[in-house]
Amino acid sequence: MMPGITSILLLIAMQAGIGAGAAAPLPPERSVGIDQIGDAHVAVTRETGTGGVVLIDQDGDSNMATVIQSVPSSDNRPDDGAEASVAIYQRGSGNAASVQQFGVHGMLKVATLSQDGSNNIMRLEQSGGGNRAELEQTGDGNAMDARQIGNDNTLRWTQTGSGLPDLGITQTGGQRMAISQTGPGR
Repeated sequence: MMPGITSILLLIAMQAGIGAGAAAPLPPERSVGIDQIGDAHVAVTRETGTGGVVLIDQDGDSNMATVIQSVPSSDNRPDDGAEASVAIYQRGSGNAASVQQFGVHGMLKVATLSQDGSNNIMRLEQSGGGNRAELEQTGDGNAMDARQIGNDNTLRWTQTGSGLPDLGITQTGGQRMAISQTGPGR
């Protein structure tokens, strides 16, 4: 790769919805794994359907990870409470992570985001269904923004460092959260 050129990885995983009353079994669980080492990488995934699992591991500075998962409608959702999960691990400074998970009531959505380094940014949005998120940042000047809208919400937010920003959280529904900020003056 030429110096200064950003590598971009775009993955799109789509599952055709099964109409109401259809007896066809679901395909095996889909998963996406991305491992990037170096600076200025971009990883983007978009999944539509049920049973999606995404793991992104980035090691370096100025990397970006974006994940969008959605279940189109309750007519296309199996009765077993399918799960969508995301795990993003970033080590280095100036990284950004963004996760959007949308689904219907009864669908469990889990997001685990971890950043280790300074001046990192993390955004999470979950709506509908069983929402669970574990957000963790270690380093100085990091920022997190979390929204969980509707149904059963659980959020664990942990930040360690100095110069930590104010909290940016919106929850409606179950509204359970545990917040820990550790640093000078906190």
